[in-house]
Amino acid sequence: MRFTSGQEPNAVYDGYTHMPLILGHTYSTYFEHLHDFEPTAKNHAIPHHGIFARGHFTLHMRKYGKIAKYYGDTTRDHGPPHKNWTASYDELEHS
Repeated sequence: MRFTSGQEPNAVYDGYTHMPLILGHTYSTYFEHLHDFEPTAKNHAIPHHGIFARGHFTLHMRKYGKIAKYYGDTTRDHGPPHKNWTASYDELEHS
């Protein structure tokens, strides 16, 4: 926040980034790095081709497909605990 307001930063960020990389129609791997783009020990642990890259792609699409459906779904529900039925309430004058 200090950097965005034009001040000198007063903290050290030792962040971690994990990013999946889609390599082709059915292959994927991932890229991990620390602050200053120093790679982690598991960086590119999955080969860029073959059965492991296909498996990673399948798992990646399954996971992020569910997340995209959750956020982009246009079907309506009533939320928990009344997800599948409408909650019934008494009229205000009868309460």
